[in-house]
Amino acid sequence: MAYFSQYAIFGVILTIIFITIPSNSEVLPHEPCRQKDEKYTLACTVHEVRVSPCPEVSSNKPCKLTYGKNGSISFDYSADFDAEKANSRAYWDKGVIDLPFQGMNKDACQFTQCPIKAGVKSSYTYGLPITNEYPAGDYLVKWRIWNKEINKQCCFKIRIIISQ
Repeated sequence: MAYFSQYAIFGVILTIIFITIPSNSEVLPHEPCRQKDEKYTLACTVHEVRVSPCPEVSSNKPCKLTYGKNGSISFDYSADFDAEKANSRAYWDKGVIDLPFQGMNKDACQFTQCPIKAGVKSSYTYGLPITNEYPAGDYLVKWRIWNKEINKQCCFKIRIIISQ
């Protein structure tokens, strides 16, 4: 009985510590994509977007990612569709045209649970190696998960800065 209570107290203390330690990821404001690509219907709710590192978010500034350092993005979403497989990609939204970020693994199922189920809240996590292939600058980034067989997608936009 004495061991049980010691372990129970230890477990409660560890739980409190993990709950109160701040996460390295910061929740970012995001906006849904507009339905300008009629090929894919927007059919998703993005609940929360997190980028790490991003201390700038506390000052309402875009995340600043630096060459040679790794970051990550994760987001929680609920699709309004079922899909056995899906693609994903980030783009630089230039208004008239979207330029894809090169070198990304486009298999969304490597970074989220597949099959995707309608109405089920899921998470997507992707490591972001910041290389000098991307010019330094301020970017409006569009992130998409889509299934081309059913022409449906999840899509949101965030602002980031890539610097040297």
